[in-house]
Amino acid sequence: MSIGIVPEFVAPGAGQWALDSSHYPGGTTPISIWLMENASRRGMAKMMTELGVPAETLEVKFVNGFMYSRLRPLINADKTATKLPPLPMLKAVTRLHPKFRRARSMARKTLAERPWRRVIVEWHTTLRPQLVRENSALGSFDLSAATNDEMASHLDALLTHLDCSFELHFYLHGFDLGPIGRYFLKCQQWGISLADAVESVKGTSPSTAAPAKEAAEIRALLAQFETTPKTFEELRAMSPEIGERVDKYFEHRRASMVLRYDLDSPTLGELPNLMLASIVTAADGVTTNAMLALANEVAARLRDLVPGADVALFDETLAEARLALDLRDDNGPVTAEWPLGILRLAMLQAGTNLLASGRVMSAAHIFELHPHELAPMVRDGSGVSADELASRATSRAEMALIDAPKLLGPDPVEPPLAALPPELAELVQMVQLVLSQLGLDGQPTGVGLSGVGVGDTAYRGIARQVRTADDAADLIQPGDVIVVPFTSPTFNMILPLCGAIVTSNGGAMSHAAVMARELGIPAVVGAPGALTDIPDGALIEVDPVSGCVTIIATDRRPD
Repeated sequence: MSIGIVPEFVAPGAGQWALDSSHYPGGTTPISIWLMENASRRGMAKMMTELGVPAETLEVKFVNGFMYSRLRPLINADKTATKLPPLPMLKAVTRLHPKFRRARSMARKTLAERPWRRVIVEWHTTLRPQLVRENSALGSFDLSAATNDEMASHLDALLTHLDCSFELHFYLHGFDLGPIGRYFLKCQQWGISLADAVESVKGTSPSTAAPAKEAAEIRALLAQFETTPKTFEELRAMSPEIGERVDKYFEHRRASMVLRYDLDSPTLGELPNLMLASIVTAADGVTTNAMLALANEVAARLRDLVPGADVALFDETLAEARLALDLRDDNGPVTAEWPLGILRLAMLQAGTNLLASGRVMSAAHIFELHPHELAPMVRDGSGVSADELASRATSRAEMALIDAPKLLGPDPVEPPLAALPPELAELVQMVQLVLSQLGLDGQPTGVGLSGVGVGDTAYRGIARQVRTADDAADLIQPGDVIVVPFTSPTFNMILPLCGAIVTSNGGAMSHAAVMARELGIPAVVGAPGALTDIPDGALIEVDPVSGCVTIIATDRRPD
């Protein structure tokens, strides 16, 4: 496709902005832009204020359909700093300025009271059950029988619900990543390596392991039959027990976004072949009990390295980090992927209705509407013309093909930790340690085709380079080695099909590493040369013990 004139990429505000392709890889729909720019900012601002993080919020802006973000400073947020004042002046500002004084007070309270314990309990007892009820109620709306007015009101209700659930999604990230960072920081102070600290929390998140475990249990039931189902309906019809287990497994996942977070990507229910494959090819992986036993062995060894007076603190911080990991993995599916899928399905039905009335040229053009345009269009067909929507769709598709710059704006001028009061410095260190283990600190994890290894057995297979989960769904065959920049929860239904995982970005706590661990799939994470040095279709060996990928042969597999 010809892109024509490539648009200019200009920083959307003061400071330096970093490209975030993990959530939206480009060509983002207007409603997703609205959600991310507004709800994420509010959620992050609320969280940072409550915890005392010395920043105003994580600010998100889209430039030509690509997502960029920056930490918005507490003071002079709309001015680009070119140089730092002398350290004594910085120390004075961070101790005397009212905003820093409030942040320091809240940080002191956070470190003393550890509010994530309360929030994690609240998630399981109140927040999650309430979201499940709300998502279920909105998902049960009869789309096919709704009048135009009823559909418009339903879409308005979905937008309101998503605005709130997205805000909660980002608010919770302070309470799932905070205790993990605190544990890593304490381990570092006790002379424990971060690699060992990571090993002690591996496999301790029930929310991560549950889907793979459920799928493997259903697949085990298929072993009693001589034939393998070729369609999803055949799978459900194999036996009453299998049908019941399958329906339960897909009850909420069917309406969830599964390949990307954007509304123009399909839900799982729209991909019956993927639904079938997720069961039929489900890997046994490493059992939760076995992984937990290994993590406990590591934790016991580390505990012996801790000074006697701090043993209770070690136990406390480890337990909180493990609980936080579970919240981190349970958050996205309930607050984002499921309600987004419900909105997509409702918009598709509304788009189909508009197409039948001749109001649009394609049902999918409904995804070109902005939030304020959606209900009027659905209610009485008023607003944007069909030609304008078609033009928007073409432009957005073209923009998605652009290679966006990774950074916009000047190099940042960041104050040293020594300039901050001790409480604020500790919170910043907690954040930095988590980001480094997630592979989000901007620093390469490995070199060339070497990175962080996950697993203990080497695997040989055909490399398939993909950029998004959409690409993976089209290209990956069972047993292939998926070679990607990174993975996100939208890859969760794809990864069980793979023989191994190789990523160019990420760290020991990244999504790819966690999923490889839970599924028992060999992986090398954070190998910078993965996308440039591994030819698509090559036979490669992924050795998690050495953390290296070796190209065995470059002959391409016939398509």
